Amino acid sequence: FTVPMGRWDEFCESIRASALEARADKVEAVLEVDAFLNGGPLGELMREVSCLEPYGVGFPPPLFALSRFASGSRHSVFGDKHLKIQVGEPTEPVEAVGFGMGDWAGDLARRPLDIALEYGENHWNGKTLLRPRILAIRPTLAEKAVHAGKEEVIRIDTGLLLTTNVIALI
Repeated sequence: FTVPMGRWDEFCESIRASALEARADKVEAVLEVDAFLNGGPLGELMREVSCLEPYGVGFPPPLFALSRFASGSRHSVFGDKHLKIQVGEPTEPVEAVGFGMGDWAGDLARRPLDIALEYGENHWNGKTLLRPRILAIRPTLAEKAVHAGKEEVIRIDTGLLLTTNVIALI
């Protein structure tokens, strides 16, 4: 769009007023989940997802959700504040990392949680390993599963936006 120079000050004032009106306490975090995972063989899935690269603006990596994930003893904290979780099959675990999420370790030890993660790799010493990135964690809600119609969108009260046609949680 174009703003005539004679109306520039009016435009700037309008933008400032809109920014003040849309304060951070009114903004809701939303994640668009591409698929729910049941904790099966994630290594194979993540290797297939890597074939979709390159990711970037307009083409983000797929976002996966693990609902009611119970880690048992398959998690640890490193660097005092970062969370490491073994996800997938115990026979073929994949290490997922949540930077700055170490505070969730106590909750993981006590109860199941919902985890959102995306494809990631760790490049170190000439080796490349799968290492999904944990983007968000939330307490599992008291939910019931219902079938969602194709491309049906259901909002969960915590702000997680689900756009899957398999199962939606309400």
